[in-house]
Amino acid sequence: TVPDPYEVVANGTLVEVRDEGDGRTFVWEAPAPMAPYLVTFHAADLVFERTTGPGGLPILHACPPSLACGAGSVFEEVPAMIAAFEERFGPYPFASFGGTVLPEDSLNAALETQTMVLYDRRALSEATVAHELAHQWFGDSVGIERWRDIWLNEGFARYAEYLWLEETEGPAAYAQAMDRLYAGQETAARPGRPPLLIGDPGPDHLFAAAVYTRGALTLHALRLRVGDETFFAILRAWSARYGGATATTADFVALAEELSGEDLDDFFDAWLFRPELPPLP
Repeated sequence: TVPDPYEVVANGTLVEVRDEGDGRTFVWEAPAPMAPYLVTFHAADLVFERTTGPGGLPILHACPPSLACGAGSVFEEVPAMIAAFEERFGPYPFASFGGTVLPEDSLNAALETQTMVLYDRRALSEATVAHELAHQWFGDSVGIERWRDIWLNEGFARYAEYLWLEETEGPAAYAQAMDRLYAGQETAARPGRPPLLIGDPGPDHLFAAAVYTRGALTLHALRLRVGDETFFAILRAWSARYGGATATTADFVALAEELSGEDLDDFFDAWLFRPELPPLP
């Protein structure tokens, strides 16, 4: 319940707005399971932009009046992003999607709050929108059972940025981007820096850059190892099998081995639990 002229967005779907005389009550309903850190609401002077995605999926973006949320904005491609990711990850796991932008530059980040992503306007970019959308599958629908498995969230979402690049600019652009990412990771792994094992980075390094970048490279390497058909079957099965629940790195390894028919223990050990950067397959 907020005074005029504020609007309120939150997780899920807006089901009722009640006039309270000197203000309004906004009732949002989010029936899907949700981790506590993904709960949000944002009360502000906001302009709503509504559109639909595949299958009529309701999409709502809320922006301060000084920022466009519709055509020509970074959100314009969201319906196409959802369609592209559904092909690769399986059906979008919730009943709605959207995002809200803070009116002040106070966060300098974005957070994958479930179905209603929170953005600082300085963090807005097409890659960030793709990243946070991918989190709806990886991190939101499928949660992590232990914080040490954070690469299952952040490595997957970072990799989705490159999948969107592949969708919009083609396989050559994707391959060049992954080569640059690998070369940069080699530089970051130079001697003299303390090792960081992304399969268990420790509580002080859960959101270290390497968790994102080497996590993405781990998925790229897995794709090269097992081939596109099996790789995307693994990602779709991950969402289908663990959606609405939590899972671990061991679960992902077991699923990859099940669907590929390969023993991948050494592969994942090298990429997730060793400091040295392995060669790409």
